[in-house]
Amino acid sequence: MQRGRRLFLAFLSWLWLLPLIFGLNAAMKFINVDLLGAALVLFLVADLAIPRQAWVAKVFIALVIIHRSFFAGSIFELNWLNMLVREIAADLAGISASDMTVLTLTSTTLSLLGVIAAQTVYKVLVRRGRGVLVLLGFGAALLATVNLWAGKNAFWSVSLYTVLGLAAMATSRVQWDTFFPLHRWLSSLLVLVALMTAVAWALPAGNFLEEAWWENLLGWEWPGPREGGPARVGYSRYSEASRLGGPLREDSEPVLFVQSPVPVYLRGDYRVTYIGHSQVWTAAQKTLEPVPVFGPQHLQGREVTVTVTAMGEHGINTLFVPRFIRSLQLGPGVRYATYLPVAVNTMYAYMDYTFLTASRLKEGDTYVMEAVLPYDDPELLRSLGHAQADRIYLRLPPNIPNRVRELARNITGGADNGYDKAMALAEALRRGEWQYTLDTKYPPSGADFVDWFLFEQKEGYCVHFSSAFVVMARAVGLPSRWVIGYSSGTRQDGGYVIQNRHAHAWAEVWFDDYGWVPFEATPGQTLPRVYPGGSPGEPDPGEPQEPQEPGVDPEPDPGQEPATPQLPGEEEEPEPERAVWPGILATAGAVLLAVLAAAAILWHKWRKISVAALYEKIQRRLRLFGWQRQPWETPREHVNRVEELPMKPVFAEMVDSLEAAVYGGIADVQPPAQAKKHYSLLRLLWHRLANRRRR
Repeated sequence: MQRGRRLFLAFLSWLWLLPLIFGLNAAMKFINVDLLGAALVLFLVADLAIPRQAWVAKVFIALVIIHRSFFAGSIFELNWLNMLVREIAADLAGISASDMTVLTLTSTTLSLLGVIAAQTVYKVLVRRGRGVLVLLGFGAALLATVNLWAGKNAFWSVSLYTVLGLAAMATSRVQWDTFFPLHRWLSSLLVLVALMTAVAWALPAGNFLEEAWWENLLGWEWPGPREGGPARVGYSRYSEASRLGGPLREDSEPVLFVQSPVPVYLRGDYRVTYIGHSQVWTAAQKTLEPVPVFGPQHLQGREVTVTVTAMGEHGINTLFVPRFIRSLQLGPGVRYATYLPVAVNTMYAYMDYTFLTASRLKEGDTYVMEAVLPYDDPELLRSLGHAQADRIYLRLPPNIPNRVRELARNITGGADNGYDKAMALAEALRRGEWQYTLDTKYPPSGADFVDWFLFEQKEGYCVHFSSAFVVMARAVGLPSRWVIGYSSGTRQDGGYVIQNRHAHAWAEVWFDDYGWVPFEATPGQTLPRVYPGGSPGEPDPGEPQEPQEPGVDPEPDPGQEPATPQLPGEEEEPEPERAVWPGILATAGAVLLAVLAAAAILWHKWRKISVAALYEKIQRRLRLFGWQRQPWETPREHVNRVEELPMKPVFAEMVDSLEAAVYGGIADVQPPAQAKKHYSLLRLLWHRLANRRRR
């Protein structure tokens, strides 16, 4: 096969798959659409540049995209691959066992690999001309069925996929069995697609819990005391919420815009005392820290600059910060005060700071932080103890049911150090029998919150999972606390947009001579990781895109009045963000030029096509409608036998030219000019439909 034709068919198969891929993803939301679009453009470049080894290049491209979207540090540090394999294996092992939540890391990875496999199959079949009709019917039916199930409108995606499929069939060497009803396949296919699309279009949109396994992009709505269902949660409503754990509904109102080279969790506050009912957690009493000392000085990690900007009037007077900050600079008119817990032994004060502003943040208010993201080496953490933590972080109510303690001991029985115990608890909650859902119930009066979640309700959201982790961690001797803030948000405009739905709760465990280490126990969430080997100052944009779920409102304790705050200094300019779109546009431009060049080559060859080549091309098109020449016929017998041929005089003239070239030995015989126009695929299709109407 000539290289020009090979490139054209590769582009055609790529183009044909676009409505199928985007249509399925629109219904199922397996992968972020921006990542999908970038991957498809790069995959096309691989197909055009190195067609025979394209799949190798595509796998490498997929790994790069996954690393830059979900991990920080150097791609050549293979720790991230170990974590990727572990997370995917755990998800695959649990999918068939229960309706569990799948990490977006897993769905993105499998989606990219699925796209690579589908592109390979389509490219091979389109090039060989076999099975194209099967792909056309299967893809159209799959689009209609999936969108029907999800309650989406599949009309345009199915229509575009069908049209492009017909184009693929017109340019390929389709082979048919003799028993196949050639004159009926087109009308039957169109009727099937139209019927399924009409049904999908007519039925109401789906509203079912099965969506939770691939998408939990729901946010926090706090159930108010009045009737009428859950009410929207804002930070000003947190002081009014006297109970945790009830049913929630989504809220996508933007709150903050975060500029950071890597995704980060932002802590607003933490809770120390577990009471087991009503509010579930209470904070330690706090006092003003006149001269805050930032850190850490004893930990190695990646140094980043994080800029946070308020996006609206939300009544927030809490500064949300990464794990460890070394400096905090506020914009004009914004002042803050630092608070520390009272009567709590604090070894590293900067790990316990809470930052409150003198007035509520207004839209556009900005603060800039220099932060350190530790590497959290598992081998190091396994060697550390927990004796330095205040005993308050081990305290549990005396009436907590014994079965909670027994469950914690059973889960951690195989671990001989604190880190492995904490990981065992987190993995058990993420992969066990407990399901993620927003449709929960309050515990009965007098019931322990964690006990009710673990043994009775067995479903919940981040408040339930993180609270259960902290309680069970304390039950096995791990000092821990409950943290509230925001997860990483959604990648947008060179930063991360934080919405109410990104509010989140997680857990932290104390390690001696190290400090607080976060652990994620909620299904569907992934803590951003930092590994040694990356350049600390080099931006590394990423977007975790986890299925977000609600969190609590990290508001300061009701009634607490901040003392006179201190102004730390003038605002510093944040580090410049690396532009992403110029690279994407340059890549798209290169692809467009390559496509135009391939099209020009093919058009040049088409204009000078010989009569024999044109005859064979038209025969392949006629084969779609059952009008092709049979092996036992001469070209002249064929034109006399098939009555349905459009413009038979033109076709007969082409047969005359063919006979002159083949049998008469006349070189450079050109086909009739009208043959190319009258025997295009669209003309043949229109002629076929017009003849059926006349019958």
